Amino acid sequence: MDHTEIKELIEQLAVYCLGILVKSGFVSVEQINQSPWYVKLDEDGQLDKELFLAAASVDDQCRPFILFDANNQLEALAYAVPHEVIHLAQICKGDWLPCYGYSMWKGVRIERIKAEDPAYTTGQPWEAEAHAIDEDLRAKMYETFPMLK
Repeated sequence: MDHTEIKELIEQLAVYCLGILVKSGFVSVEQINQSPWYVKLDEDGQLDKELFLAAASVDDQCRPFILFDANNQLEALAYAVPHEVIHLAQICKGDWLPCYGYSMWKGVRIERIKAEDPAYTTGQPWEAEAHAIDEDLRAKMYETFPMLK
């Protein structure tokens, strides 16, 4: 697959996962639709420097996006989609706002913790929340798209 096809597949998986999150009541359609979110591929290794396969953030115009390392295998990228879609939903709901060096979580400023830090998940509530539900979301995605496992 070329990068355009990978990006399109990730977008389709993201829409599928968002649909599940909407059905579960985690986020509303209105919250998702109020933000023109998008998917980007990291072709210059920015994520690799941070030890990430994928990440969710906002651009300079406060539009949420998910960034994926285009140099990974499709199965690895698909594995990351549910977790990053949860972050996308957190941004769309207004719960999480990633900023440079820190984040705002439900109105509280929390300093950024590096990925290799043992407190990365427990010290960042948006990560704790995403980790608490991403396995179930991933399992549902794999039920529909078993070839990506």
